[in-house]
Order: sequence, then structure tokens, then C-alpha cells
Amino acid sequence: MNYTTIKIPTQIHRKLKQLSIDSKVSQQEVLEKSLQKFETELFWEACNLAYSKAANEKNEDDFSGTLGDGLDDEY
Repeated sequence: MNYTTIKIPTQIHRKLKQLSIDSKVSQQEVLEKSLQKFETELFWEACNLAYSKAANEKNEDDFSGTLGDGLDDEY
């Protein structure tokens, strides 16, 4: 696996280090899990936004007018 270095504020590094100590996992694992969780949250936010937009749009495939077929009700 390749590695790189990034600059983060000291306060963030302290939080990362403390989470690592508290959870007994490496700082890399804490960071990886945090990024995965953030990515999942972004995915669901995008899904919810798309669903909301779709629900608010007039859908031409709406079947609410299907009873206007000119046939008598059979019940």
C-alpha cells in the first residue's frame, strides 16, 4: 500500500490520536472508518435529494388517470 502525508491542524490530529487510543485501533483505521462513514452519508444524502426531486416533479407515467377508460365500473 502506498502512503502519503497530509497537513492537518494540530487539534484534529489530537482528536484522531485520542480516538485511536480510546478505540484501540490505529489512527489510519480511525481515519479510514471515518471517511467510509462520511462517504456513506453523502451517498444517502444524494439518494434522498434525488427521491425528493422525483417526488415533487409531475410524472407523466402517473397512472391516476387510468380510470378514465370509458368502461363502466364492474363492482
